[in-house]
Amino acid sequence: MAVKIAMIGAGWVCEARHIPALRRLPPVEIVGIVDPDEARARAVARKFGIPHFSAATSAAGIPWLAQANAVSISTPPRYHRDWMADCLGLGKDVLIEKPVALSRAEVADLDARVQKSGAMVAVMHNNLFTRSAVRARRLIADGALGRVTAVQTRLLNSPRRHLPNWYEALPFGLLYDELSHFLYLGDSLGKNLRVRNATVFPSSKGHATPALATLELQSEAFPLAFSLNFESPVCEWHMTIVGEKGILVHDVFRDILLRLPDDREHRAADHFRTLARATLGTWGGFIESGWRHLTGKLDFGVGEVMRRFVAACETRQAPERIAWPDALRVFGLLQDSIDALSAAAKS
Repeated sequence: MAVKIAMIGAGWVCEARHIPALRRLPPVEIVGIVDPDEARARAVARKFGIPHFSAATSAAGIPWLAQANAVSISTPPRYHRDWMADCLGLGKDVLIEKPVALSRAEVADLDARVQKSGAMVAVMHNNLFTRSAVRARRLIADGALGRVTAVQTRLLNSPRRHLPNWYEALPFGLLYDELSHFLYLGDSLGKNLRVRNATVFPSSKGHATPALATLELQSEAFPLAFSLNFESPVCEWHMTIVGEKGILVHDVFRDILLRLPDDREHRAADHFRTLARATLGTWGGFIESGWRHLTGKLDFGVGEVMRRFVAACETRQAPERIAWPDALRVFGLLQDSIDALSAAAKS
């Protein structure tokens, strides 16, 4: 029996990621799409042969929505809470983009509704399932790095990059949206993460997103450091996992993973061996992932999230790593981070 899904929000994420991933899953039928912009909803529906579309800002008064037993919500974050609450009230299973809401109060309200409804709920923590992230966790589990001693994450962003028109309305702007990615990636590597310190340097150009923000977190076994620069001419997202036997460099934008072993005394021969591994590994990763990126087939783990969500709808078993308790844990870390950054901004 097909899982019948309604798409809530017809923006780029829905059109370029959610719908293509769902269309690759045989037991799925997309029954309709909703967006406040009727022309956009109509255009996406026609593009993918979706039978229904509506211009709406709530679930009320959409007759065809009764055909769906699940929804995929990819609206701007400020609408997440209201749409998710509406859909839970209608008995729908819910896949929701991160961040799930904008405050602890909103998430507490949603949690009460989830517990009451018994719905299957999944969150779009897609970068957990890129080939690079899966490979990194496997190498760590196999002991290839030895004991992990630290994780360092750096985001370089340019305000000239293609960005959604709603990001500056979020707490700390783009940081609020993008930090979630690295909190759930960090959460997958270390247990019981907690925020220890934060610094904020305001934008020199009047953006809500800081020019530079840093966070220090601690897991049970190792520290994690995060930095975001929003005044860079080059955009790069790198997560470096440091172990006793070597390091892994996860290039998140390109889905490339470099493994660099211990370079011992870092003498000339050691240095050039590391350089050769980094260079060849980058080109090897580009050959593996680059053509998919260029042809629009690199889905950054969205397909696996959709597969797990659809399976959860069918089996009534919570989807591993992306279930509602995972969403709550990561959202709690996000709010702790925002609290620390807010305190730092006032000091």
